Amino acid sequence: MNPLLVVLAPFALLWATRCFWRALRHDLPPPELPRPAAAITLVVVLAFWLLRNLPWWPCTLLAPHG
Repeated sequence: MNPLLVVLAPFALLWATRCFWRALRHDLPPPELPRPAAAITLVVVLAFWLLRNLPWWPCTLLAPHG
């Protein structure tokens, strides 16, 4: 019921796989999320949160129905 989850899930899975792989190799430090990627993710999540609660047509497509 959350379209943002569908969009972000592949990126989260890729990030988790990378973290897991680096954790298995004890000689590598854990990866850091680049600051621009963190800022863009924060802006996208906040914009989605705001837009899905607006009562107008294009925004109502983001809200769960059921």
